[in-house]
Amino acid sequence: MHRRVTERTLSVATQLLLPALLSVLGPALRAQEAAKTEVKATFLNALPKDTTLLLHASSVKGTLDRIKASPLHALRDHPDVKRLTARIEEEAKGGLAGAKAELGFDPFDLLLSLDGEWVIAVGNLDSLASAIGEGLSIGQPPDVKPEQVPLLVAADAGSAAPRVRELFEKLFAYAEKQGAVKETKDFQGGRITSIRERPAKAPAGKGSAGEKPGEKGSGQGPEKEKEKGKPEGGAQGSKGEGGGSDLAAPDEQDAAKGGEDEQGKKGAGDDDSEGAGDEGSQEGRGRPDVVVHFGELGGRFYFSLSRAFLEACMGKVDAPGASSLLASPTFQETQKLIGSGDVLAYLNVKGLTGSISSALSTTFFAFFWQKFDALFFGKSFNGAAVALSVEDRGLRETFFLHNSGGSDGILSVFKADAFTTAPPALVPANAKTFSGVALNPENLGKIVKDIAQTAMAFRGPATDVDLFFEQLSGAKLSEIVGGLGRRAYTFSGTVNADNPFSSLGFALELRDEAPILKVLKKLSAGPQGALEASKVKDRDVYVLGFGSFDIAFAVVDKQLLAGSKEEVDKVIGRTAEKGSGLAESEDFKRVAASLPAQAAMVGYSTPDYIRANFSALAEAARGTGEEDAEVLVGAILAVADVLGTSYSYGVWKDAGFYGDGWLLYRKP
Repeated sequence: MHRRVTERTLSVATQLLLPALLSVLGPALRAQEAAKTEVKATFLNALPKDTTLLLHASSVKGTLDRIKASPLHALRDHPDVKRLTARIEEEAKGGLAGAKAELGFDPFDLLLSLDGEWVIAVGNLDSLASAIGEGLSIGQPPDVKPEQVPLLVAADAGSAAPRVRELFEKLFAYAEKQGAVKETKDFQGGRITSIRERPAKAPAGKGSAGEKPGEKGSGQGPEKEKEKGKPEGGAQGSKGEGGGSDLAAPDEQDAAKGGEDEQGKKGAGDDDSEGAGDEGSQEGRGRPDVVVHFGELGGRFYFSLSRAFLEACMGKVDAPGASSLLASPTFQETQKLIGSGDVLAYLNVKGLTGSISSALSTTFFAFFWQKFDALFFGKSFNGAAVALSVEDRGLRETFFLHNSGGSDGILSVFKADAFTTAPPALVPANAKTFSGVALNPENLGKIVKDIAQTAMAFRGPATDVDLFFEQLSGAKLSEIVGGLGRRAYTFSGTVNADNPFSSLGFALELRDEAPILKVLKKLSAGPQGALEASKVKDRDVYVLGFGSFDIAFAVVDKQLLAGSKEEVDKVIGRTAEKGSGLAESEDFKRVAASLPAQAAMVGYSTPDYIRANFSALAEAARGTGEEDAEVLVGAILAVADVLGTSYSYGVWKDAGFYGDGWLLYRKP
């Protein structure tokens, strides 16, 4: 009985409370679901999938705030840095004084107001490549129009949009005072302002003044007038796409002002006049006028030479489409791995090489480019990107080379199994820098063979590559490749300002020493041998002299060792005595904790090495003899004192090569 009453009570409570509970939780659940699918408004949504080049800053203000919270910000109080910034500000004020007086505002105010997201991008270059290719094919300078250059510069002003809009209006007013023609049109809730620079006037009597509209030399016939304001060919291969500017011709503006002879104005060669005098001479026509476009929409401001490209990008910031850069599989995989950082640089390698191939397709250079493209980029190198971030512990760099897991081109030379990130025993304990990379000898051999065959084809009948290498070096190419190992290392000690190569060492792992020893002995044979042989600790050392410095070679513990004679002798001596190497040093052990156990690339530099390189840079500045050289030297060394150890590593992913590196702040 008690159980039935309880069940009935619960049933009534459920009927009463469940609707109320759902009414409260429903909107929250829907909001949570909407948040999952919410798309972030970003310029990356607006850029086309085939964007060739991208430089993107996610938030200028955010980056500056992180810099202020880092040891880098303390540099502002360093005496040498303060002196340098004071000199820069003084020179900048002097240089901008005229601009400020003319414009009515400080140009820096405009730039500093745009402290949100920034993007500089170049779209698809096929139209530009076509114009270049046409010119090259007939041996003439390419006829490239600004509209064919798909450049976009865009920035988010956020709450400062009214102030930025005011400054832009002052800029436009200044341009009009200088004789430019301005036109503003509404566009998708925003507006586009086009500024046409007045063309240079052709000299009187040179097919200019006094000619009637439509006559040769004026280029302003009825048909030409109808074409005014239309784009000169879409930057993305879509001529006139998105509509064009209907800017009034400069001569019409002059006529409206009155008091001047209309016929004299119409000889200016407006709008790239096709009939304006001799094609090979500027005397019979004025230079074409230039149109630049400024857009504004939703607190974001844009600049472009191509109106078609500007219009294609302006209205898509809030949501990506199927044609957006964010819909590109290459860009998606790349950004997923390296993020956006504070600054992201991305290159569409496949798009760029395709445009170059198109531009050179009908020229003499086509064959050489095709060979270079195949050997260096291959068919699978799609894109490359690097992201830089300001973090609490230092500056971070992540990068990705996207090749869809392919095994062609230059990347294939380094596509090999990962190895231990600990330095080999021959790297000295006091080394200031060390790096290692995986090596694929087979793919390297294919590239070298292809280059050799191409070179020999120009010399005459085909020659066997193995025979050619044997005659030249004493060993067949196949033997040399078969003897190479799958690791290569570099290391160096203290930087010597007089000879930066003095402490630099190189080591190449060997599977078989015999082919390399055959090459070294062949090159040292006879009185005219290129190498000079000597003995160090019962090891053969071969030296190639270059006057002020030399390079020595030796085979040590299945490693081909190369470097200065002094450095090679030191390594041989320490190895013979079984001395400790860099892997046992406390400095490297601290970094090793942040490295994966195995990688396809590894790098390490001590704070001393970083500072030594900055010191070399400072000495170069001092050597210029400039008045402010000492101020610059002090500032450079101040920055070096803030930076500490650097390390990096790289690993192969399914879609390509990923790298991660840090330049740490020096601890107080």
